[in-house]
Amino acid sequence: MAARDTIEVVVPRRPQHGSHGRQLSVDQALQYTPMTTSVLPAHDRIPLPQLGRLTDPRLTSPSARKAAYRSELFTPRVKERLAVLLDPSRLSEIKFRRPPVQDEDNTQSGLHSIPTMILNMSKMDFTYPSSSPGSHKKPTIQMPVTKSSSTNFVVEVPKPPPSFNRDGYPTIPDSPKKKKLVALSSKREKDDRLLADFENQLVEIFEAQDQLASDTVAGSSKSHSAIFDLPDDDDGLEEPRLTIPVHEKLQAVMSQLVSSGRLGDAPTEHLQRLQRLCEPAIEAAQTVNLRVPSERSDEDMSTWLARLHKGTSGAASACTLIYTSLGSSRNLELVNLEALQWLPNVLVNLFENCLIPVVEARPDGQHSQLFSFASSHSDPLRRLLDIGRKLLDLVARVCVEIKGASSIVNSTEFLASKLIFVQNAYNDKASAIGCQAYERLRKQAMAAVARFYAAFPAERSAILDEVLSSLDKLPSNSRSARQYKLGGNKNIQLVSALFLQLVQTSAMQSGKKEKRRARHLPRHASVNSEDPEQDEDSASEMEVDSVSVSDGKDPLAKLSQTAQSLLDDARKSAHHIVIWMVDKASKVTKSGDSPYRNILDLFVEDMTLVFASTDWPSSELLLTMLAMRMIRLVQTDKSASTKNMALESLGVMGSAISVTRASARNLLKSTLRDGDSSSSAVAQELFNLAAERANFLLDEQELVSSNGPFPIVHAYLGHKGGEGLRTKSARAYFLVQYAILVSRTVEKQLREEQHSPPDSRLLSTAEAMLQQLSEPGEHDGAANDYPEVKELEAQLAYLLSILNGQFCRLFPAIAKTLASSLDSDQAQVRSRSLKSIAAMLETDSSLLEWETTLAEAIFKCAADDSSLVRDSALFLVAKFIMPRPALEEKAFKRLLKCAADTNVGVQKRAIGHLKDVYMKETRQNMKAIIAIEFLQRSADQESSVAELAKKTLSEIWIDPKMTLLATAGDTAHVDVAIEDLKAHIVTCLASDTASLSSLLKNFLIWKLKDTKNASQVRDLCARIVKKLLDTANGSEAGAADLTTLVAFAEARPETVVPADLTSLKSYLKDLSKHDNILKFKSVVAIFRSVLPHLSSTQAPLLEEVQLDLLKAAQKLAPRHELEEVMSCLRSIDGVLNNTGKMASFAISLIRNVLQPNIPAQIREAMKRQNQLEELKAKENRMREQSLRLVGVVGKHIDLERFRAQFQKVFSSSEPPYKGGPVAGYIADCIVQFTLRSAPIEIRLKALEGLGLVCQSWPGQFNKRLVRETFFEVLEGKTFSGLDAKDVLRMQVRVLEIFEELYGTRASMKEEAKKSDGGGEVQALKNIGGDNKTREDESAIAIITNPLVDHLIRIVNTETGEKALLAAQTLASIDHQGMTHPKQSTSAFVALETSADPKIAAVARVAHAHLHQQHESVCEREYVNAVYAAFRYQNDVLQDPQGGVVPGFKAKLEPAFSIISTSGSKYVKKFISNVISKINTEYSKLTVTGPGIPEHVLFVLFVAQNLAFLEYKKMDELLHTVLQLELAFGKNGAETAQAIETYLPPALVRTTDSHGAVEPNVEVQPAPAEMQVDPVLLKRLTSAACAITLVSEARNFLKRQYGISRDVRMAMQQNKQTKDGGKEPIKVHGITGDKFWQNTNAVLASLASSEEMIVRCREFVTLVAVDDEVKIAEEEADLNAMMDIAQDQTTGAPRGKKRKSVTGSAGGTPKRARGRPPKNGYARRSASVSSLEGADGDFDD
Repeated sequence: MAARDTIEVVVPRRPQHGSHGRQLSVDQALQYTPMTTSVLPAHDRIPLPQLGRLTDPRLTSPSARKAAYRSELFTPRVKERLAVLLDPSRLSEIKFRRPPVQDEDNTQSGLHSIPTMILNMSKMDFTYPSSSPGSHKKPTIQMPVTKSSSTNFVVEVPKPPPSFNRDGYPTIPDSPKKKKLVALSSKREKDDRLLADFENQLVEIFEAQDQLASDTVAGSSKSHSAIFDLPDDDDGLEEPRLTIPVHEKLQAVMSQLVSSGRLGDAPTEHLQRLQRLCEPAIEAAQTVNLRVPSERSDEDMSTWLARLHKGTSGAASACTLIYTSLGSSRNLELVNLEALQWLPNVLVNLFENCLIPVVEARPDGQHSQLFSFASSHSDPLRRLLDIGRKLLDLVARVCVEIKGASSIVNSTEFLASKLIFVQNAYNDKASAIGCQAYERLRKQAMAAVARFYAAFPAERSAILDEVLSSLDKLPSNSRSARQYKLGGNKNIQLVSALFLQLVQTSAMQSGKKEKRRARHLPRHASVNSEDPEQDEDSASEMEVDSVSVSDGKDPLAKLSQTAQSLLDDARKSAHHIVIWMVDKASKVTKSGDSPYRNILDLFVEDMTLVFASTDWPSSELLLTMLAMRMIRLVQTDKSASTKNMALESLGVMGSAISVTRASARNLLKSTLRDGDSSSSAVAQELFNLAAERANFLLDEQELVSSNGPFPIVHAYLGHKGGEGLRTKSARAYFLVQYAILVSRTVEKQLREEQHSPPDSRLLSTAEAMLQQLSEPGEHDGAANDYPEVKELEAQLAYLLSILNGQFCRLFPAIAKTLASSLDSDQAQVRSRSLKSIAAMLETDSSLLEWETTLAEAIFKCAADDSSLVRDSALFLVAKFIMPRPALEEKAFKRLLKCAADTNVGVQKRAIGHLKDVYMKETRQNMKAIIAIEFLQRSADQESSVAELAKKTLSEIWIDPKMTLLATAGDTAHVDVAIEDLKAHIVTCLASDTASLSSLLKNFLIWKLKDTKNASQVRDLCARIVKKLLDTANGSEAGAADLTTLVAFAEARPETVVPADLTSLKSYLKDLSKHDNILKFKSVVAIFRSVLPHLSSTQAPLLEEVQLDLLKAAQKLAPRHELEEVMSCLRSIDGVLNNTGKMASFAISLIRNVLQPNIPAQIREAMKRQNQLEELKAKENRMREQSLRLVGVVGKHIDLERFRAQFQKVFSSSEPPYKGGPVAGYIADCIVQFTLRSAPIEIRLKALEGLGLVCQSWPGQFNKRLVRETFFEVLEGKTFSGLDAKDVLRMQVRVLEIFEELYGTRASMKEEAKKSDGGGEVQALKNIGGDNKTREDESAIAIITNPLVDHLIRIVNTETGEKALLAAQTLASIDHQGMTHPKQSTSAFVALETSADPKIAAVARVAHAHLHQQHESVCEREYVNAVYAAFRYQNDVLQDPQGGVVPGFKAKLEPAFSIISTSGSKYVKKFISNVISKINTEYSKLTVTGPGIPEHVLFVLFVAQNLAFLEYKKMDELLHTVLQLELAFGKNGAETAQAIETYLPPALVRTTDSHGAVEPNVEVQPAPAEMQVDPVLLKRLTSAACAITLVSEARNFLKRQYGISRDVRMAMQQNKQTKDGGKEPIKVHGITGDKFWQNTNAVLASLASSEEMIVRCREFVTLVAVDDEVKIAEEEADLNAMMDIAQDQTTGAPRGKKRKSVTGSAGGTPKRARGRPPKNGYARRSASVSSLEGADGDFDD
């Protein structure tokens, strides 16, 4: 084997003095040669000689080469020989050697001008190996140029002497200019190395291609496979493709060379050859089928993966091809326009056919199979996505930077816009390839759109329209929409970032003006497209040049014109965005299907989020546009939803201004703390400038002064660097703002100081700005000269600049707009205004100080008719008004009033605010008032409110002390705290001991059931009881102390120990004073609660107490006190078991009843003195006391064990005891005194005693005499000789007995459900055993039904205490399910309308229970119940009106609220049934007798109720209006026709030329000779009145709720918008007063015949002009029309306007239309009532 030869080639070194020269074209060089024609082919450059083969393998076609390889000449021997010749080890090695380096600074020999020109203009398209250049100095005038005598020299640096001290010499920092030169030199060396590496890579690739093409070495295929993908058998490509790693390696180098502008230095032939390598793969990638196959076979999957790889390879090849074009964009040879046309097709194929379907696939949708398949092959898809993202960026650069690529701009921009709005998954679980992977692509697509927007000003409007029209595809919730990361864990919408970028880009110069010297400057724009974090700024290479400005103009005028023109462009873009988004959002709702409203809300929040960021100065302009637009909407738009949207946005923007002010204030303090000397001069100047300014307002001169905010921010942005589009656009936009401010300031100075020159610094600044605006690529020298600005200082300066901008100066206008909206006539608008004001006050409460009327407006809203408004106002009252001393009292009273509000939400909110006040308050009186309110709310009818009140009491009373007990133990601090709590509770109860004591007891019982902290709560209660007992044992104990002690003892009897009872026993002896009686009652209650828990070891104490109580019982008169004492005695008897003493006491009482025990001496003496009357009176007094006592004893003491003793004593008495229950004998002894022969007081006490016995022994009702005794009293038939008051007293006493009987039984059943344990109630139940229980149940069943009849009769005919007791008894019976619900439903509905709040409350609870248990039965009875309510109001209360004034509340509102709990379907049926009962047929009316017919009064009652009801849903309201319209149409036409038939027509009134009635001309009365049947006239008038009332109710409802359009169409629209379930909103100002007057005026028409005739004629006119009268006549046609309209509406495309359904809820009512009247009746403009003043209520 021959030795390897080495050939050394010497290449002459190219002179370097013309570093920027370039090659001449052949035509240019030809004129300097002796030749007349060129021997070279037509080419624009002279190619350099290259070492290599003379022929290129590509000169032959692939088919020809394959044919040659298969020929006979290509034998195996030839192959073997060729392999030997091509063996690399045998080939010669060629080394290139450079000649000695010559001094590049040598002076050149004088050349002719033409050769010199050629030499200077020449540019070599190849690069020499890098070498380290020798050190040299630039030639200067002081240092002449000398020629070096040798290429080798040595620089010797002498060592410093030993005495040299380096620290003694100062260090001189490098200047910025020197640093820049050093950096440029280092960068040039790096670029030289990159270029050499790139060329080496190309050579390696080309060699591999040549070897692969020859295919002569069998073992070389493995090495080639690392560079090329060999074509498959089925591959349409015959050319090899570079592998993707090779492309990536090439692109990593090429991107850097493109950024540094050095790729053009590579050989053109190499780049062209690289392009030819890429073109086949790109061409194939256009059409390769990348769709995921529906079939999932292994063969199909393998084929699809191969195609996917081909598409990925084609995309990578396209990226490489683009780099070759971008690197030499001026070299037309490297710009292959045909290949560039393929690029959009490749992108469309990648994304639309493959990636977008994969991204939009979800695991649980219809494309779940696609999702699962893509998930299993996510890696190649993700690789394709990344390469596609890179390709999109490069294609966008091609569109902007390469001439001739305009044809692909539209398709690329369209695709980029489409990619922005692809529906990506919210998380990785729902994404096949990862949600963040696509978000990076979306970010890149937005950067591409921004690049196009910056490069093509004429297309900006179209680009904006395309982006805006696709906004509805964006996710509208904040979590999924905000994908653009700002830093600091803050995100905004990507589209918000895009809009900001577009507006800022509009302020950049966009003209393409060539600069001669620009060709000689390197392109410094540096963006590494491989870095995903910089994708949004990847348009950095876009060059922006200046607009031409006439050189003849003054520089200041030029600056003003240029800057204003650029700012106008930005404003146009911002205006376009704002108007489009606001208009779209104003037509939809948040809950609607369209996301525009939510997107706008997010957009406004995003703008406020970036408002203080120097990266997005355009946010100030967008916010200004938004604020001005929203203020205009609030002032001009009539739609409530639109105003709400505007007010909400204004609140967010106002809050942002307040936050910015607060941030500036805090930053100012942190930047310079108390004049810290270490602070920089910049911070000191800013502090001096803004520290004392209100709201940091500065004048323009201060803003642009040398140390003002604008120069500081401008310098900071200049020093910040960065050449991305975002950074450049932010810098340009701020510069435009700065320039306008400077020009305006200078012009102002020139105007004000005409004889003195303006500030020279500002003039120089203006000139520098003009230069920078004209050449935006140049860096600002002024910024470089400005001292370095710290980030915090720049941030403070920027905050000061925006606080003095137009947006922040709109703050007063925003605040006034919100304040004025508090007086809106729409409740939603008022509520929204309050919320927006609250958002502003959260950050700056000073708004209340300069807007003095705001507080009063808030108070007014806190008492608003709308609960929505009251709820919103409460927060402002509690948090911002309450802390102000001048308004504290008024705010506190309002909070207390709202705690008892009719709306549950308002109540809960008020309780929460009062709790906050309580926790912060130190004044005990205010804390006591709040606690009392909480106690009262703990018994609220709404269970949720009561529960919240109890929890709140626990949090303010119990929880803090429990924490203290757990941490401090038994310290003095704890003792003082418990003493304070005890005193606080006593103070609360002192205000109303009667009502608050039971509430406190119930609260304590509720809290003691807390199993989590039961022991701690019990311990706290014991400590409080100990404090209370200490007080009770002292002389200063008051009623409140003892009442509080009773509440604790009843809630937790174990807290009172026997020793405490001993000290309390003294209160049982002395009852001579009233105060002692009050204390006695309290002590008895304590004993009653505690005694059952004592043991027999306390027998001596119990015996003493028993004796004291027996003595005291004889002195007590009130039954309640006697029952308390007897309950204590029963408890003592349960411990001592000495019932014999009680039996003896009962026997003595019965003896006194039968024969009063008057001593014989006294009796005889009185007889002798003839004092028989006095004796009789004395006996009666003793009998009265004994009757009550024996009844109480019979109720509470079980004496059945002492039958023998009773038998022995009373066997010969009258009546004699004949055995049986002792209670039966007691009843027999008492019942004889209930007869008519007894005095009234005896009868009362006997009835009471008998009732008490029967309460514990209901079996006594089995006795007919006992049963009939009570019923006779209720009937009142046998009391002819008694006074009515006495009869009432007896009936009340009997009703009390029955109410207690059934109330106790109901409580027993409730207790039985909760627990089977013992107790007082259970003891009563168990008296007598099971036989007694059966006997009692039988007796109760016997008396219940007749008793219910009596009770219903009483509640329907009586009022006062008697009616209340009957209602309570009936409710207890009903609650136990002892009667059919049909019997009592009507009664309870009627009682709910009672003026007595106690009766109404009892009926409401009973009705709610009935409705819940027996809904279907109640439904059938509700119509009768409404009529029963009318009869109750008309007959009993003498008030047939259906409403309550003042307030205009419906009397049936409580019943309606209960009915509403069953849903809309139930409510609609109820309304339809009720309205059906007011249908009026004049021929069937009963009009006999004087006065107004009952049917008319019933219609009045129903109409006013329907008008004043609180409808919960919009569809219920519309249903009511529609039913009223149907009723009016059905009855009105018939009645009007009858009137026209039976009554002669009236004279027609004269009208003016415009058709209006003359004001002085009245309707002529009927002729005197006209005879009309009075009965017929009254019947017709009654019908007319009834139907007019229906019309009035309908009209009022329409005005009250702003229903200005046809109700049927409104119902149809609500179905489409899904607003039917929303609560209707009342129109502000409609109070109902006008309706009340009109309805009452209708009834006055029946006073005389003349008024009846007038009413009839007015009714005919009303029917004639009413547009809805046709409903009944054309009902079938209307139904068909509604069906058609529904079909058309449903099928209409979304967004299309439909005039038939337009109209605002608060719009102007339509003009009345109708047919002309019959029989010559004059047409009137309206009826005498509502139609004469449809808007009259607005003046109330």
